[in-house]
Amino acid sequence: MNQDNNVVDAELPIIKPTVGRVVLYVVPKGDYLTTIDDDPIPAFVTAVINDRTINIHTFDVVGVTAGRASVPLVQPGDDIPSVGGYCKWMPYQIGQAAKTEALGEKLSELEDEIIG
Repeated sequence: MNQDNNVVDAELPIIKPTVGRVVLYVVPKGDYLTTIDDDPIPAFVTAVINDRTINIHTFDVVGVTAGRASVPLVQPGDDIPSVGGYCKWMPYQIGQAAKTEALGEKLSELEDEIIG
């Protein structure tokens, strides 16, 4: 995350959220969930509203669980919300999406060479 301009780094297509995937939940100030050094905590996607809004079930560093509805999901390149909690993809997931995108582009180039 780029703290200077409050935008997640990366120029990637949207990563489609699906039920069961794990994301990171950035806990808002004043929430009862416990974090260490304001690090995000893991959350399971329990419902997908759209590509940028999900429902989650999360657990903090001491095992307290909580459900959250209509949580913003910050996609690579999106602005980070200035207030409230939000979810984001793990760096590994963003890296995998980048590799998949690059592979798809190369495959398209090869298809163009072979076919026409």
